[in-house]
Amino acid sequence: MLWTFIDCLPTPETQLSGTVFNSSSTPVSQADIIIYDEDGLEFAQTKADTEGYFDVALPPLSTFFI
Repeated sequence: MLWTFIDCLPTPETQLSGTVFNSSSTPVSQADIIIYDEDGLEFAQTKADTEGYFDVALPPLSTFFI
């Protein structure tokens, strides 16, 4: 009997998190965060909370830009 397991293991993720501040060092509420891949293509979007904090899951061992 031959068994094949494809896509059965969970995909590891990396968390990117931070806080958005303006030039006065005040957190920016509800800021739109756009993450781009190495080719400059949009990869993901999220929104900061009311205190400027954001958190997004990304695949590991990759390069991204905000």
